[in-house]
Amino acid sequence: MEKINEIIDRLKSLDLSTYPINELYTLISDLGKIPSILVDLHPGKVIMRARPINDEKEIQRIADVSYKPKQLNTTFRRASVPGRSMFYGCIVPENEHDREIINNNVSSK
Repeated sequence: MEKINEIIDRLKSLDLSTYPINELYTLISDLGKIPSILVDLHPGKVIMRARPINDEKEIQRIADVSYKPKQLNTTFRRASVPGRSMFYGCIVPENEHDREIINNNVSSK
Protein backbone atom coordinates (compact mmCIF):
# COMPACT_ATOMS: atom_id res chain seq x y z
CA MET A 1 0.00 0.00 0.00
CA GLU A 2 2.89 2.35 0.72
CA LYS A 3 4.16 1.92 -2.86
CA ILE A 4 0.72 2.80 -4.25
CA ASN A 5 0.52 5.94 -2.10
CA GLU A 6 4.00 6.95 -3.27
CA ILE A 7 2.99 6.52 -6.92
CA ILE A 8 -0.21 8.51 -6.36
CA ASP A 9 1.81 11.31 -4.74
CA ARG A 10 4.20 11.33 -7.70
CA LEU A 11 1.24 11.47 -10.12
CA LYS A 12 -0.26 14.38 -8.19
CA SER A 13 3.02 16.28 -8.34
CA LEU A 14 3.39 16.09 -12.14
CA ASP A 15 2.99 19.26 -14.15
CA LEU A 16 0.46 17.98 -16.68
CA SER A 17 0.80 21.15 -18.78
CA THR A 18 4.15 19.74 -20.00
CA TYR A 19 2.49 16.49 -21.13
CA PRO A 20 4.86 14.02 -19.42
CA ILE A 21 3.17 11.13 -21.24
CA ASN A 22 5.97 8.59 -20.79
CA GLU A 23 6.24 9.30 -17.08
CA LEU A 24 2.45 9.00 -16.71
CA TYR A 25 2.42 5.63 -18.47
CA THR A 26 5.34 4.39 -16.37
CA LEU A 27 3.79 5.45 -13.07
CA ILE A 28 0.39 4.02 -13.93
CA SER A 29 1.89 0.71 -15.07
CA ASP A 30 3.89 0.60 -11.81
CA LEU A 31 0.57 0.47 -9.96
CA GLY A 32 0.14 -3.08 -11.22
CA LYS A 33 -3.23 -4.63 -11.91
CA ILE A 34 -6.20 -2.34 -11.33
CA PRO A 35 -9.65 -3.91 -10.96
CA SER A 36 -12.33 -2.80 -13.35
CA ILE A 37 -15.90 -3.67 -14.20
CA LEU A 38 -16.59 -5.27 -17.56
CA VAL A 39 -19.97 -5.32 -19.27
CA ASP A 40 -20.84 -7.32 -22.37
CA LEU A 41 -22.64 -5.04 -24.79
CA HIS A 42 -25.16 -6.39 -27.24
CA PRO A 43 -26.93 -4.65 -30.13
CA GLY A 44 -29.54 -2.33 -28.67
CA LYS A 45 -27.84 -1.97 -25.25
CA VAL A 46 -28.43 1.56 -23.96
CA ILE A 47 -25.48 3.70 -22.86
CA MET A 48 -26.35 7.03 -21.26
CA ARG A 49 -23.94 9.82 -22.15
CA ALA A 50 -24.32 13.31 -20.78
CA ARG A 51 -22.77 16.61 -21.62
CA PRO A 52 -23.61 20.21 -20.82
CA ILE A 53 -25.78 22.06 -23.29
CA ASN A 54 -26.49 25.76 -23.29
CA ASP A 55 -29.12 27.81 -25.09
CA GLU A 56 -26.72 28.83 -27.87
CA LYS A 57 -25.66 25.32 -28.82
CA GLU A 58 -27.93 22.32 -29.18
CA ILE A 59 -27.07 18.73 -30.03
CA GLN A 60 -27.59 18.46 -33.77
CA ARG A 61 -25.20 15.74 -34.92
CA ILE A 62 -23.93 12.41 -33.64
CA ALA A 63 -20.46 14.01 -33.45
CA ASP A 64 -21.82 16.37 -30.77
CA VAL A 65 -22.06 13.47 -28.29
CA SER A 66 -19.33 11.25 -29.69
CA TYR A 67 -15.62 11.19 -28.91
CA LYS A 68 -12.81 13.00 -30.67
CA PRO A 69 -11.04 10.83 -33.32
CA LYS A 70 -7.61 9.74 -32.05
CA GLN A 71 -5.71 11.66 -34.75
CA LEU A 72 -7.35 14.90 -33.55
CA ASN A 73 -6.94 14.14 -29.86
CA THR A 74 -3.79 15.99 -28.87
CA THR A 75 -4.64 16.91 -25.28
CA PHE A 76 -5.49 15.17 -22.01
CA ARG A 77 -9.25 15.02 -21.48
CA ARG A 78 -11.42 13.39 -18.82
CA ALA A 79 -10.66 9.84 -19.89
CA SER A 80 -8.58 10.33 -23.04
CA VAL A 81 -4.89 10.89 -23.53
CA PRO A 82 -3.13 12.27 -26.63
CA GLY A 83 -3.55 9.82 -29.50
CA ARG A 84 -6.02 7.59 -27.61
CA SER A 85 -9.63 8.73 -27.37
CA MET A 86 -12.04 7.18 -24.92
CA PHE A 87 -15.82 7.00 -25.12
CA TYR A 88 -17.43 6.82 -21.71
CA GLY A 89 -20.95 6.67 -20.47
CA CYS A 90 -23.23 4.91 -18.02
CA ILE A 91 -24.73 1.51 -18.75
CA VAL A 92 -28.49 1.71 -18.33
CA PRO A 93 -29.95 -1.28 -16.47
CA GLU A 94 -32.27 -3.51 -18.43
CA ASN A 95 -34.47 -3.96 -15.36
CA GLU A 96 -37.29 -1.40 -15.72
CA HIS A 97 -37.37 -0.55 -11.98
CA ASP A 98 -33.59 0.12 -11.83
CA ARG A 99 -33.77 2.22 -15.00
CA GLU A 100 -36.28 4.57 -13.34
CA ILE A 101 -33.86 5.15 -10.45
CA ILE A 102 -31.06 6.21 -12.82
CA ASN A 103 -33.31 8.42 -14.98
CA ASN A 104 -34.53 10.27 -11.88
CA ASN A 105 -30.95 11.33 -11.16
CA VAL A 106 -30.57 13.08 -14.53
CA SER A 107 -31.64 16.69 -14.61
CA SER A 108 -32.36 18.74 -17.71
CA LYS A 109 -30.92 21.93 -16.17
